[in-house]
This record gives sequence, structure tokens and C-alpha cells, in this order.
Amino acid sequence: MQVFKILFPFAFISLGLSGLRAQDDGSIRLPDEEASRKRVDAAIEANAAKAKQLKDEFVDEVGVDGDEYSSAISDHVVLLARINPEMAKTLVQMSEYAYRKLNFITFGKLDAKTFSIKGHEQEGRLHFYFVGKDAYEDLVVFMSGKYPKKLPKSGVRYILKIADKVGGNWLGNSFPPMSLAKMNSLSSSVTNGMGFCWAIWNSKAAQAEINIKTRKPMGVGRDAQDLITWFQEGVGIWSALDTIGVNNTFRITQQKYSNLERARKGGDSDYVAIAYELASGIIKRNKGARKFYQLSRTGLNSLTSIDLAMSWSIIDYLIKGRIEDWRGLIKKMRTIPSFRIAFVRQFGTKPQMARLKKIIGKGGSKNQRQLDDLYRQVCDQFERDWKSWAVKEYENEYNDPTSSTRKAVFTPIEEAKHGEGGAGNGEDEPKKKKKKKKRRRRH
Repeated sequence: MQVFKILFPFAFISLGLSGLRAQDDGSIRLPDEEASRKRVDAAIEANAAKAKQLKDEFVDEVGVDGDEYSSAISDHVVLLARINPEMAKTLVQMSEYAYRKLNFITFGKLDAKTFSIKGHEQEGRLHFYFVGKDAYEDLVVFMSGKYPKKLPKSGVRYILKIADKVGGNWLGNSFPPMSLAKMNSLSSSVTNGMGFCWAIWNSKAAQAEINIKTRKPMGVGRDAQDLITWFQEGVGIWSALDTIGVNNTFRITQQKYSNLERARKGGDSDYVAIAYELASGIIKRNKGARKFYQLSRTGLNSLTSIDLAMSWSIIDYLIKGRIEDWRGLIKKMRTIPSFRIAFVRQFGTKPQMARLKKIIGKGGSKNQRQLDDLYRQVCDQFERDWKSWAVKEYENEYNDPTSSTRKAVFTPIEEAKHGEGGAGNGEDEPKKKKKKKKRRRRH
């Protein structure tokens, strides 16, 4: 999917940590899941009127068949999709679970109010809008009417221009964060999307990647320092695999899978196998392997299936093998306007920390190249540690996939067939397209 980033100021909240530890098998189980899911059901019921209003507004504005669409709103998720009501509730439950899991792992509690900002706590939800291909452009215009500051006319014109080339559009940095998408891989979209946006909102300071001399953000793109795309994608994939066992969604407009036969465009990858082959040296540089330092400097549309597997595995490593470092890194990414500085402070040795002080401290050199050289050194050591862990962690499953102890919490619902009360798997049916009311676009 095409990424359309809109930055928004964010008030960072300091959260305490608990003594949480992983189970012997590396998993982290959430407490009292039955009660949590009941709370989600209760929230969906309590917000039923708001959900109906959203659907009615969309149906009236766009002119689609209201019987084919459903909406559900929980404490942290808003969903509008061309599916039946039960599927809508299930998708919300999946996304809420991914939200709870990441918060519990990181902060020791189920709700960290991730998508809230001061004074607008009630609006702190991640929005998902899934429509048929024929309604996607109308959806974009509809959302620009509801959120004109987040989707200005210039942005809408750009999105409409590329609409036929992409599966949707992410506004992860906006408030509220949202996904506007065509109907495809719904379970992966809501679980991966939750992890992706959770990562964005818990790394907003680090996204700036300031020039240590001018103290100004260096931005993204050529010659800039966009260093955490891999992190956001890795957390998204981790959330999808942990929640439903598969990941069939990507935020990439030009997918490049030619360097690995096992991966399919638009399909899932064997993340364990790829990560093991990377860590053990089976996949070498001439086959597309990157150093971690290089991965951290790779832009979204240059990420390959190998890069995505490495990104997922590094998140898996931090959560299962170095949970305190995971927590420490997130805490620093929430407050330090540089991923390089946050990473060195979390994983650097004492001599490296002393060198960092000489570079960025009072009276320090403020030399960008020196900081980057130090960051590379810490990355290289971190990569060696990750490879050592990954070979041991994935070897049995690589040699015998049936030995996997990974258990998905939910079963993906993409394969559901059309049933009573609306669409099932969300795929467009060319022979049954319904005429829409003609409407005048405002853009």
C-alpha cells in the first residue's frame, strides 16, 4: 500500500514497566483474555449507534448498497467494511488483541492509550475502512470531507491519481490514524495495521532523526535519515503472525520479490525459513541479504521479502530474547528525536556510550559522520547477537515445520463465503456489480 505520511504533534506519556517475563516457550500470554474480549464486545455494543451513523453517512454519501456494509467501533478501533456484522466484530476483536498484546509486552498493561492525545482522549482510535474497488475513490473523497485537515485537497488529488495502482493508503501518523483500502486480506490488514500504527505512535520522537548540529529533523527520502521503516513493518508483521498466523498485507507500491523464489507477490512468506537462512548465512549478499545497518536505512519501496523477514525476526528477537532491551528501546524512541542515538544508548557498550557523549554531549563534536560510524558499530554487534539467537531459535522449525510451537490466537476469516446479510471475503464480484448513484466529487 502507498504510504501517505502526515505528521502530527504528540504529547509523550511516561509509562511504568512491570516485571513481565516470557514463558518458557518464548510466548507471552495475556491475563484474563475472556474478560478482555467481553469488554470489547460490550464496547462494540455501547458504540452501536455511532457505528450505524458512520455507515449511514457513508452509504448516503457514496451511494453503495447499505446491506453489504457493516461498521463496528470499540475502545481503540473503528471499522467500516463491505462485510457482514459478525465478521466486523471478529476483525475488531483481532485488532484489539494485537493492541493488548503489544501494550502488555511493552508496558505491562493492556491499555496504554496509544492513539490518544491530550484533550482528545475519546477520539484515540485506529480507523479501518475497507471498500470494493469501485467505491475506493469515493471513500477517499468521503474521508476528506470528514477530516479535511488530514486529507487536504492536494493529498486527495494525489491519492486519486494513483488509486488504480495501489491497494490502499495509510495515514498512520495522522490523528486519528487510518487505513483506506480496497477489500483484500482483511484479517492481515487489521492485525498488521495495528502493529504498524502502534509502532509509529510509540516512535514519534525517533522519526524526526534530527541533525545533531542544527537540531532540526532531517526528514525522509534521498540523503536523509528515515531509519525506522524496518521497525514499523517488522512490528506489523509480528502482530499479524502472532494474532492470526499469517501476514498477507504490505505497504509497498513496488513489491520486489525477484531475489527469493519462495515469496509470492501479494502473498505470505515463510518468515522463519528466510530468517534462519539469513542468520545462518545460507542467503548471502548476492542473493539480497543486507546488513542490519543497511536495512535500517532502506526505504519502504526498496524493502524486499528478505528485508521484511529480517525485520520481523529482529522484533521477534527483541520481544522473546531481550524483552528488557525492547522496553528500553521503545521508551527511548518515544522521547529521543533520533533512532541512532536511542539505539546506541540502549545497545552500546560503556566505551561506545562514552564516545557518544563526546559526540552529542555538551561541548561535543556534533559530527554527523562520527555519530553514524558509532551507530554502525553498534548495529554490527547487535546483528551478530541476533544471528546467534535466530539460528538456535528457528533451527528445529526450519528443519521440521511441524515442530513449531507458535499458535495463532485467531483464525483468519478471508476465506469465509458470502452469507446472510452482506459480503463475506470482500472480493469484488465482477458479474454482480451494482450501479451506484452518481455523485459530484468535491475534489
